[in-house]
Amino acid sequence: MARTTKIVSFSIPPDVASVFEKMAKRRPHGKSGLFREMVESFRRTQWLDRYHKVQAYGARKAREAGLLTVADIERLVFRGR
Repeated sequence: MARTTKIVSFSIPPDVASVFEKMAKRRPHGKSGLFREMVESFRRTQWLDRYHKVQAYGARKAREAGLLTVADIERLVFRGR
């Protein structure tokens, strides 16, 4: 049967390792669980950062087009329907 996990090894400064180990002791799944949580948290943060950039771009373009309210946007969207 093939492994469902992969062993990963990397180096971190001793002070970071100490904090990581203390945090992992408070988690039910230890170091592996903490690492998975950290990766998922980072992915969510990256997604939110991208979302906010797209949102800011859309808001800027809407202002440039003179679309200031939801009603303005709805008029534009539904105009061609």
